[in-house]
Amino acid sequence: MKDTAKESQVPALLAELWSLLLGARAAFGQERVYRRAVGLVLAELMTLGRHTVTQLIRTLGAVNCDWSTFYRLFSRERFDEAALGAQLLRETLVHVDANAPYVVTVDGVRVPRSGRHVAGSSWWPAPNTAYFQRGLARAQRFVEIAWLTPEQESYCRAIPLRWLPAVTAKSVPANSAPRKEWEAGLHGLQWAREQLDAQGRETTRLVGVLDGSYDTRGIWSALPANTTLVVRCAKNRALYALPETAPGPPKRGRPALYGDRLPAPRAW
Repeated sequence: MKDTAKESQVPALLAELWSLLLGARAAFGQERVYRRAVGLVLAELMTLGRHTVTQLIRTLGAVNCDWSTFYRLFSRERFDEAALGAQLLRETLVHVDANAPYVVTVDGVRVPRSGRHVAGSSWWPAPNTAYFQRGLARAQRFVEIAWLTPEQESYCRAIPLRWLPAVTAKSVPANSAPRKEWEAGLHGLQWAREQLDAQGRETTRLVGVLDGSYDTRGIWSALPANTTLVVRCAKNRALYALPETAPGPPKRGRPALYGDRLPAPRAW
């Protein structure tokens, strides 16, 4: 005899995915748009070829339908992207203790594009050409904000929360204003800090792991409160301690900007 109870049991991973999709409903204004997005998500799991919108439509068996409705899902702001990221961040807080730091990574990503008129695309050094003779390639630049899961048995995953556009001034005009990569990364850190505070995690320290390209004065001066950055820097960087403030009335002259000289990073 067949065990009907076992056959009707939904796999745990599928149940968790469905729970995430149900939580994302508030980011969509119309029910039909939400269902179309759910279909594309399920098609992502079943597509064996290239993961393009066209291939996802083929996987859904909707090649004889109007394709433009699927493309307008991404080109006409049919959903609130920031609300989706906030909903996913709230889901991750279940796995982070209130006294533990919330660790994110920020890094730039270039998506190759073949068309010269794609919004936000511009010329970049081609990654597949020789170092001594660089070529050019079209691409769109984004900055990814990803949550780093707590380490378990020396293993960790990066869960993308948001992709922020970081188009240049010479890019094809797009909906987003031109900004540098570190400016988009700073916006992502500020957004993550705001989401933590909104969820009652004001005391949770936000820790960002960044590449050396983000080691700029602008990001340090505008860093939100209760946030720490771990940034790669040059091994011969000159480091100084903060100036010490002596008790009593202030002395004459310009206040000190630097304290004692500290060892270079390569000496730590």
